[in-house]
Amino acid sequence: GLVLLVIGCPCAMGLATPTAVMVGLGRAAKNGILIKGGDTIEAVTNAKYVVFDKTGTLTTGKFRIHDIKAEDDTPIDKIRGIIVAIEERSNHPIAKSMVNELSAQPKERLIPKSAVEEKGLGMRAEDVDGNHYFLGAGKSNKGDFNIVLFKNQKLLAQIAIDDDIKPEAVKLVAQLKKMNIIPVLLSGDKKSRCLKVAQQIGIDEVHAETLPDKKLTVIDIYRQKGKTIMIGDGINDAPAMAQ
Repeated sequence: GLVLLVIGCPCAMGLATPTAVMVGLGRAAKNGILIKGGDTIEAVTNAKYVVFDKTGTLTTGKFRIHDIKAEDDTPIDKIRGIIVAIEERSNHPIAKSMVNELSAQPKERLIPKSAVEEKGLGMRAEDVDGNHYFLGAGKSNKGDFNIVLFKNQKLLAQIAIDDDIKPEAVKLVAQLKKMNIIPVLLSGDKKSRCLKVAQQIGIDEVHAETLPDKKLTVIDIYRQKGKTIMIGDGINDAPAMAQ
């Protein structure tokens, strides 16, 4: 039925407002959204900008490998083995997706001695024979290839990997625009991919190939222009979201 709350005097607002906030927190939790507290809800009112990360926020974060281009006739089984051995040591969504997809495929196993993740860049590793590897984003890639694999500073392979846009992303961006809130895309991903996603969902302001420390600068610029909300889901977004 319809419930009508009539407030007869201003003092009743002290009761009505916290109740409404608690209902909002409860409904958000049922939809898988955990909000720190009522102060957070009040803080996001009158926002001018909503800044989105791309991977895992506007997109599904479930990546698929479209192509692997081996250089210098390197056997594809060897490429797969190197990728899996290195990415098994990363918690990044791209790494997990590649490991899941390649684990069941034929590959020549690599035994890594060490592996270190560089936030916003990729993975560096060394095998038991002293060979050094880098697997991560490469700005010089052409076409759909957005991941590079180097061995001892020599290009070994290029990988084309992508994920899908979340079905609700287009509707969300449209709703923000109706509320006169400006949506912004802020991502460390390749510029061409960011522009493609932004065009598909209706975002006009795009900042691509942005490392975690640079994201802080971008967020600060928007904060100076108006109240800004940052939405992301990865460790690379944590510093910017803390702002």
